[in-house]
Amino acid sequence: MTSLAMERGVKEPASWAADPARFDLNDIDPRFIDNPYPTYARLRAEAPAHRNADGTFLVTRYADVVRVFRGKEMSNVKDELFLKKFGPTPIYEHFINLMVFKDPPEHSRIRKVVARA
Repeated sequence: MTSLAMERGVKEPASWAADPARFDLNDIDPRFIDNPYPTYARLRAEAPAHRNADGTFLVTRYADVVRVFRGKEMSNVKDELFLKKFGPTPIYEHFINLMVFKDPPEHSRIRKVVARA
C-alpha cells in the first residue's frame, strides 16, 4: 500500500478494480472512491485513453496527458455544452468567460494579466 493511500485512510490494499469496458466517470462505483489506484492501474494497462459514456475521455498515462495538454487538437471551450446545460442565462455567460474554458490566444492573454497579480 502506498503512503498516499494510508494518508487517505485506506485500511488495506484493495484487489477490486473497475472493468475498463464498463468504467464511467459519471457513474462511479463506491469502491473506486475508497481506493481508485487499482482501477487507474488497470485503465493505464488496458484502456489508457478511456472513453466515457458521454463521449469524454479519461487519459491515464503521464506522457499521453502531456501530449493532450500540449496538442492543438483538444479544446477547453465549452460554450456549446454550457448552452445546452444552462441555456442563455447569466450562469452560462459566467462559465463561458472563465479563463479555464478558453483556448489560446484568449487563455494566454487572460493568464498573463492574472499572473501579474
